[in-house]
Formats: sequence, structure tokens, C-alpha cells
Amino acid sequence: MEGETDTQHDSVTQPLLSGPRETDASEPLPSWATPRAKWKLVKVENGLRIFLDASPERKKGRGCFCCLRAGSCSLKAVGVVAAAPDTVFDLVTGLASERGQWDPLFDKGRVVEKIDGSTDVVQKCFRAVGTNVKAQDFCLLRSNVRPPGGSIVVSYQSTQHKKCPVQAGYARGQLKSGGYIITALQGGPQPQTLLEHVVELDEGGWLCGPPAEAVEALQLQLLYRIAGAREYFAAHFPTSANPQSIESSGQRTRLAPLVIRRVDSARAIGSGTLDSQASDADAEFFDAKEGALSESASEAGSPPASLVDTATSPSIPPFSGSVRRASNVADGRDCWSVPDPAGFSLRSRSYPFDGGMERAKEPFFTLVAVDWFKSDVRMDRLARRPGGLVNRTLKGGPPFVFVVNMQVPAGPVHYSMVYYFASYQPITDRMLFHAFMHGDDAYRDARLTLLPNIPNGSWLIRQSVGSRPVPLAQVLKCRYDKGEHFFEIDVDMGTSAIVRYVLSLVLPVVTILVVDMAFLIRGDTEEELPEVLLGAVRLHTLELTSAIPPPPEA
Repeated sequence: MEGETDTQHDSVTQPLLSGPRETDASEPLPSWATPRAKWKLVKVENGLRIFLDASPERKKGRGCFCCLRAGSCSLKAVGVVAAAPDTVFDLVTGLASERGQWDPLFDKGRVVEKIDGSTDVVQKCFRAVGTNVKAQDFCLLRSNVRPPGGSIVVSYQSTQHKKCPVQAGYARGQLKSGGYIITALQGGPQPQTLLEHVVELDEGGWLCGPPAEAVEALQLQLLYRIAGAREYFAAHFPTSANPQSIESSGQRTRLAPLVIRRVDSARAIGSGTLDSQASDADAEFFDAKEGALSESASEAGSPPASLVDTATSPSIPPFSGSVRRASNVADGRDCWSVPDPAGFSLRSRSYPFDGGMERAKEPFFTLVAVDWFKSDVRMDRLARRPGGLVNRTLKGGPPFVFVVNMQVPAGPVHYSMVYYFASYQPITDRMLFHAFMHGDDAYRDARLTLLPNIPNGSWLIRQSVGSRPVPLAQVLKCRYDKGEHFFEIDVDMGTSAIVRYVLSLVLPVVTILVVDMAFLIRGDTEEELPEVLLGAVRLHTLELTSAIPPPPEA
């Protein structure tokens, strides 16, 4: 950003400010940071809470969807972060590029003028998300104080400054008031902090669209920030067995691991309106992990008996990809396995009549290898490369190999996660996959379907990725390459702004994620049903540094 000062440093280890200033009871605080503030619980999402300003002047409207019509909107998100308060303070006040690892809206920022050790003028630019959150830049007066009681209050409000012009490509936003309240939680074996994030916007200050949709968009962004901060510490300091420490405000701060506990959100909401001042230390704010490596993963890479007739077919030749196969159920680091197909739901034969779904059975193809490539250009048509896995292993002969090349852009670097599925079974003209291979691109684009799942990962990532069927080629550009003994699909994940946004969340924490993907050709008519999985893969806590160069094109 133009005019950037030398005060922009790493967002954790080198705080921009010298620290919050101690105050006494006589110094006024923002209204939202005082004990007199009234908040009404309106949403609970897997351990994170959203509150609406419930002060008397707000009660004239009917709930949070009317607050924009009243001229402004005040919302608060609350969650617990596994770190000490001073470390959290350094994180939320940072303006370096590392902020993008936990704040999904943040694009860039700078200090415009440093007034004193606890007050400055900053400029922040936030990217647009969807149709309801506009690309905005804010010129903000920022103050940091530590009132009696030990909490840290970071407050912002819009201001004007001659050295803070509107950045090209952004509209100037107006923040009436807002900030963070950072409070230490007592009683645990490791440091934990209650992080509260408040935003009060003037009408049209950041959002657009119908009031209900606009406020819902703001709620999600507040939740994403709190969840992002929590997952940032979980990703960088994931275990308590070997706790790490970092410099924070001149002291060594030991960071605790993320505590995992399931929350019944429906029960929490059903308990009625909560006062946020009365339920902080002992509430269940924590995220939940879902599922573990299934027992069937111990057989990963071995062709299911239903797929290969060993009496009449030779065994599938050994494939050797750059990513190793998980050796057993407990082996779950930088490797792949085969997920239990019963974890995926497919359309049954009766689907056209009653919408019936059924658990998936064994896929048609067997997952035999995975490659993880890295290059400075996008990698296409990998199955045709002379030194590639398909040509190197099969040498032009059977079995038939189905290749899915997930192309992942990451700035100047391009990654490719390549899955190789093989089968000796004949692909007859009665099969939907036969029609898919021999059809035109329009037919292929309409039918190709991805079933994603995050069995082990943060709520933020699970919400972003989802688990619903994705018409893959209608969201992303897909290129198809049909050979005599293979069929390759190259999926360009850089062709969708939404997918690029999700990737910006996933890549920084991919080393703590377990990701399932299954592929199928969608069936619509009774003759095309029930659906059958083509193949499925589970990736375990992938390491970006393990990617290797691809085989040369010629």
C-alpha cells in the first residue's frame, strides 16, 4: 500500500503499538466496552456466539434485521482463543500480510500516524465477499487501553486524515465504533483468552443488499474473524505436549493448544437470551472435531474384492506416487488413504420419485497413487507426460486409469494434487461413465460432481468447504483429456473467486486438516440410477513443502 510506514511488522512477534495504556475508573470507555452494555444472544455456531445490541434505543426495531433501518447496526462475536491476552492483542492489532492467515476480509493495512504509545491512525482495506460485503477502505483512529479489571480494550472509529486517501478499487467505509475486548480466563492449566469483537456500522457503511441478508453477511464475517484467530493459534501451536513460546510485549508467553469439545448449538440457543457478561468463563465455546480415520483406511490402496476379479484379472501393477499411502489407522501425517464410502450419500434408484438417498458402496475405481506437484506454471495433461506415473507404470497397457488433477494456484506458485484411480473392469456402453468419457464437454460439465468433506478440521474451514454435492465443472473450469487407457480431468481451482477465497483459508492450515473427496457422474433418470462413486480419497495433514517438480512435458 502506498505510504506504508516502517512500523508494519509481523502481526504477532512485533506489535505495532507499545501496548495498552493503564486507565482508572474515571476515564470513559466506548459504550460497548462497559459493564452497562446490553447484548442479546442471536446465534451460536459451534462454540462461537453472536450478540445484538439490546440497549433500549435498539428495541424499537424487531431484532437484528431491522437495526440497519434504524440507521446503524451493532453486533458482537465472542469466542475463546488458546493464547495469553497480550499475544492475542499483538495478533488483532497487527497489519502485516500475516493478518490474512486469520482475517478472511483483510487485504492490506498501514499505520498512517503514530500519536503516542497507545493511539494511532491506521488505514485498513477489506476485500469484497459475495454481494453483501463491499470492498472498503477505512481511515480509523485506534486506541488501546487496559481499564481496571485487567481486560484490554482495542477501540476503533472512523476519522479523517490528509495522509489517508481512499485507495484505488475501494470505497471509503464508515465505522461508527467498534473493536476488541480481550480478557484472560482463569482456572485452566494453559493460558486462554475470551475474545470479543464488536462492530457498529452506519447504514450503508460496509454492507449492501436487503437488511436481513446484509446483517447475516456481517454476522458470518465476525464469526470468521474470531474463528480465524482461534485456528491461527491452533495451527501454529497445535500441541500441549511440546508447548512453544513466542515474544509478546517483552515477555515469554506459553501458548495453549486448542481445546476440543462439541457444543449443542440448538440447546444453547433454546436456553433463551443470555447476558454476555454473566457466561464467559465456564461456557462451552469450543470447536469440535468430527470423525477419525476409519478402520477401512488400514486397507487403503488395496483393490476391494468387488472391483477386481482376481480369478480372471491380473493384479493392478504397483503405482508409486510422491505422496505416501497411510500404513495403518494411526498413521495420519502427510499421506493418503481411502475413506469409508458409507460416509457419502448418493441418489438411490427411487430418487426421481421420492428423493431417496442411500449410502455409497465401493467405488468403481481403486485409488492407487497420489502425486503432489509444484511449479511456476499451471500443470496440464499430466497423464500424457512420458515420465509421468501413468506412462511410467502402465507403458500403454491396462488397467484403465482415471486421473483427477486438482490445480491449486497460490500466488506465483502452482500446485497440482493428482489422484490416480485404476480398474480392470470393462467400461461398457451401458455405464454412465462411458457416456461421460465419450460425450462432449457440455455433457461432461453438467454431470461431473464432487462430494467434499472435512472429517478433521476447524469449524471455519468446514463451514467454508461444506459437504453438499458440488457440480464441479459449473463452478470451476475443467479440461478433459481422453487417452486409450486413461481419462484425465484437470480442475482449475483458480477460475472461481469464491474457491480462491476458500483456498486462502485452507492453505495456511492445510497441515492440520483431514480432507475427503469423492467423485461421481450425476445420475438424473431411473435408468442412470443408483449413482456409483468413481473414486474417493482422504488426505491427511498435507505438507506444502513436500510438493515436488512434475515430470517434464517431453
